[in-house]
Amino acid sequence: MILKIEARRAFEHLPGMLLAALGGQRPAGVMIARGDLAVECGYERLAEVQEEILWLCQAAHVPVIWATQVLDQLAKTGRPSRAEITDAAMGAPARWFAAQGSKKAGAWLYQFSYVRIARRGKIPGANHTSENPYVFDTQMIVPNYASEIQDADRQVAAFMHSCWVSFAKTGKPVCGAGDPAWPAYDPTSDQLMQFDATPTVVVHCRKAQLDAQQAAQGAALAP
Repeated sequence: MILKIEARRAFEHLPGMLLAALGGQRPAGVMIARGDLAVECGYERLAEVQEEILWLCQAAHVPVIWATQVLDQLAKTGRPSRAEITDAAMGAPARWFAAQGSKKAGAWLYQFSYVRIARRGKIPGANHTSENPYVFDTQMIVPNYASEIQDADRQVAAFMHSCWVSFAKTGKPVCGAGDPAWPAYDPTSDQLMQFDATPTVVVHCRKAQLDAQQAAQGAALAP
C-alpha cells in the first residue's frame, strides 16, 4: 500500500496515517507528490514540507518514493515545473538522504526516462510523475492511454511494477527476471537505476552538479 501525499491535510495527518498503516497487515510506503503539494502548501514551503516527510518516513522505517526527472523541464525549456521548484534545494539532500539510509535499512535511487512509443517525437521526454502508470501497472485505465499502449510499453510497466511490489513487500526492489539488478545505494559507487526502454544502472548521475550543491549547503548536509 502506497500513501500518496499530495494535499496539505494528508501532510498534516501523515503521522497518524503511518501509525494506522504500520498496524495493518499490508506493507506500506509513501510517495511524495511534489507538484500537487506545491499548489497546496506554496512554493516557499515545499522544500521544507517534503524534507519533513522524508525524515518522518526514515524515523518510521517506511520506504518513501521522492522524485523523478529532477530539473528535466528546467533544463529543456528554461522554466521549472511546480515540482522542480524544490529540485535545486533537494537534489544533493536526496543523495545525502540515500547515503544515510544506506547505513540502516537501505535506499534505492532511480530516474525515469521512458516515453511510450506513441508519444515519441511529440514530447521532449518523460514528464514529472509519468512513471506512475508503470509503477502501478495501470496504463490501461488511464484516459487516452489504452488505445496507445504497445507491447514494449507493457514490458517496461511489468518490470517496474515487479520492482515496486517487491519493495513494498520486503523493503528491497528485487525486480522481475532479467538484468540489471537494482543496486542498493552506496555513496562510494553512487549508482541509481534508470528506467528506460532498456533499464540501466547509471554511475555518478549528475555528480559534478550535486557535489557543488552539497559543498554550497555545507553544514546542513553534515553527517
